[in-house]
Amino acid sequence: MPQIRLPDGSYYEARDGEDTPEKAKAGAMRRFPEAFDTSKPEEGFAASAKASLMRTGAGLGLAGSGLGVIDEQTARAANAATEEQIRKHVYKPVEYEGGDDSVKGALAKYGWWNATPEGQPGADAPGGGVQLLKFWRDQLGAMAPQAAGTMAGAWGGAALGAMTGNPVGAGVGALLGGAAANIPFFQGSNLQAQVEQQKTTGEAPLEHGRALAAAIPQSMSESVQQLFVLGRGLGFGKKALDALAGRTAAEQTAAMVAKANENLAKAVGKGVVRGVATEVPVELSQQVLERWQSRQDLLGPDAMKDYEQTAVGTLGPAALLGGVGGAHGRYSAGRERDESEQKTALEDRKAKQAEADALRRAPETIAATQTELEKLNQRYEALQRVLARPDIKGADNKGKRGAVSKEVNSVVTQ
Repeated sequence: MPQIRLPDGSYYEARDGEDTPEKAKAGAMRRFPEAFDTSKPEEGFAASAKASLMRTGAGLGLAGSGLGVIDEQTARAANAATEEQIRKHVYKPVEYEGGDDSVKGALAKYGWWNATPEGQPGADAPGGGVQLLKFWRDQLGAMAPQAAGTMAGAWGGAALGAMTGNPVGAGVGALLGGAAANIPFFQGSNLQAQVEQQKTTGEAPLEHGRALAAAIPQSMSESVQQLFVLGRGLGFGKKALDALAGRTAAEQTAAMVAKANENLAKAVGKGVVRGVATEVPVELSQQVLERWQSRQDLLGPDAMKDYEQTAVGTLGPAALLGGVGGAHGRYSAGRERDESEQKTALEDRKAKQAEADALRRAPETIAATQTELEKLNQRYEALQRVLARPDIKGADNKGKRGAVSKEVNSVVTQ
């Protein structure tokens, strides 16, 4: 049977009934649509984020195989197809360690990491700093879908926790909501690490329980650090932290004003430090757990390279996210301060208006009070006259006392 060359360079042998090139091409498109995808993998934030989303979907398929939703071999095949699709058509990663154009290679050429084998920086080397920035850019893209899921889960959890009416409830709800959103992600990612490791050790049934045992602490740590780095600046858990710390309303207001008046560069700098100090250890701990559950060594040379790449790859995104959180925290505090000042000013205006109205009505109020006093005085004098009458003084029997009471009441209520 004749063969036709497909756009990806492969060949397709025509089947029965495909006696023309057009029919053969149509048959090939039905059977092998991926062969007609000629798009090239790209670097960049968007491509990295797209690849991360695709891997998340494939990882969920592997996780679903543990629940009987999908056959394990089918899930493995789908995961492999996804990786192939990413490699060929979606994302070209910036290599961390490799040739001169890798991150470490470019930095070494510039003398920023290690000296070249000759001991001198290369004069015509590619920009090491540029490669590092590209690496961080792509790492940030890979983190973006998970970070968005964490914050979405935190929003939902905070809304449910707020129903308790306790500030701590909203904070705990945000923490648990963020963690719950992350468990499926880490479960799938851990299973993908098992699949990758089994390429070396030989295929074996996936260990879903082991993957879940690692996914739970991974998810909790991710939720804590995301809420601390980004969520703190976005307002998550602020009231909960204040309540747990026992801060009074006056102390909270003073802290808010101090934050609002803080220099922007200082707020960003503190956010950067906070981001790096929390994100890097958390990412390293998650990497340790991933290697443990996939039965990789934890202290060998390969592990050390893995941890190094994780730490370096996390530095840039952590600094950026921390800085954003710091800047937003200052902006939020400034807005809260302005709203508080506006509310106070409005209350002051209302109080002054009420005082002015009272002063304006003072003559009328005084006149009305004097009229009432005069009426009361008239009643008092009338009552005195009644009580001074001889027939009233001598009212010592029951019948006369009833008459006296009626007359006194008529005077008092007139």
